[in-house]
Amino acid sequence: MYPTSACWLDGACDLAKPYFEAVALRRQSPEQVAALRQGDRNRVWAAGSVAALLLSIPGINLVAPVIATAAFVHIV
Repeated sequence: MYPTSACWLDGACDLAKPYFEAVALRRQSPEQVAALRQGDRNRVWAAGSVAALLLSIPGINLVAPVIATAAFVHIV
């Protein structure tokens, strides 16, 4: 159970930053994006966790990038 949890947590961290930056950089400068990410660190990580969970479910992983992008749009 531990290796699966560690991979999921690592995936959440690895997914959160790129999704957040892809969405935020469309409207804000890189400095503002970094400050916003630090201010909403828990929300960004939670959205990355949901994305990692959705990507681990067969079938649902086909629409997970769309759902993750929509979630990060609402954070920004």
